[in-house]
Amino acid sequence: MMKFLVLLFDEEKGVKNKEEGEEWFKVGKNSLLKEVKQFKEELERRIVKEDISEKQYKKIINIYDKELFETDHYKAISQACLKLAGWVFAMKLIFETNVKLAPIKAQLAEGKRQLDEGKA
Repeated sequence: MMKFLVLLFDEEKGVKNKEEGEEWFKVGKNSLLKEVKQFKEELERRIVKEDISEKQYKKIINIYDKELFETDHYKAISQACLKLAGWVFAMKLIFETNVKLAPIKAQLAEGKRQLDEGKA
């Protein structure tokens, strides 16, 4: 789970050995979890603003299917880990939904613009 969080927060530059799970945990603990309140606020901000870039999405999707990403696995670790897994999954879905909705939103904006021009 820590690997996903480190990737989503663009902190992977501190991971020396990308194959070593302990390295990901150490970087996450030292950079993300140092200030838990600040970390929690940033998680909430990203959910509200649907803030995930294509670059971040590509980083997590490369390992998303490869990693064991079942809720029972994380539930066995801790409730906090389970909640973070849910957050990662939500961010993945938000990005995928926004990609699908982008053309529809553009068509809607264009239709509104044309409608407004017709009224003027």
